[in-house]
Amino acid sequence: MSEGIKFTPVDGGAQVDLLDYRAKVGARIDSNGNCTTNAFSGFKTGVSGNMTLLKLEKKFCDDVKLTGKGPSLGGDAGVFLGTENKIAAMVEPSLCKLEGQAGPLVGSVGLNANTGVKVCEEGVKCAWLGFGLTMGIGGKFSIDTPFGSAGVARKLTNSNQQTYTN
Repeated sequence: MSEGIKFTPVDGGAQVDLLDYRAKVGARIDSNGNCTTNAFSGFKTGVSGNMTLLKLEKKFCDDVKLTGKGPSLGGDAGVFLGTENKIAAMVEPSLCKLEGQAGPLVGSVGLNANTGVKVCEEGVKCAWLGFGLTMGIGGKFSIDTPFGSAGVARKLTNSNQQTYTN
């Protein structure tokens, strides 16, 4: 059962958070391409942003999904404590990326130079020039290289999924 292809031509935004000040440029876009607003309470200071010029997504069935995107550049630097708990210093540049999930197996092929550390309630991600580990973030446990990654993740669900059928 095919649900169509989701196409996002421009996906980007930036945000600067200080104790009593927030500056935003563009729209905050989540990993599903949805525009988001933060209902955050607590201590939050830092900088985050992302820009993806092209994103294509195809869900073949409940357990199989394929996503292609790039070029993209994203990053986080800051401390977020309250309704969201995260400490991050990470930059994630990628020339292109094709990633897929089939049941619990995940993998990607592409060129990236991800560098930094993210620590949050879900887990830890650390990388240096593309080489690294993802342990729990986004429900994913993987070994990462500058040319791709492989690992396991939580099963795909239909919650928070939006697709546009052609």
